[in-house]
Amino acid sequence: MATEEFLAIGEVAKLLGVTPQAIRRWQKEGKIQETRSPTDRRLYRVREVKRIMGVRTHHGSAYTGTSRDLRQSVIC
Repeated sequence: MATEEFLAIGEVAKLLGVTPQAIRRWQKEGKIQETRSPTDRRLYRVREVKRIMGVRTHHGSAYTGTSRDLRQSVIC
């Protein structure tokens, strides 16, 4: 089973072109789900960020790349 990849709030904000405060507000509004690390940091699943971005996968397959791949898919 593949390990899920998570992104920190700053990375998510950069990818989406918003501030970390906007991400926190979206979480409170239920627009994005966060997970907390053992040290209580906000973390976001790559698939959740992708859902927000509206990025589509090829042939309906699950995203299995890295956060770098996700960033590159945003740039392209």
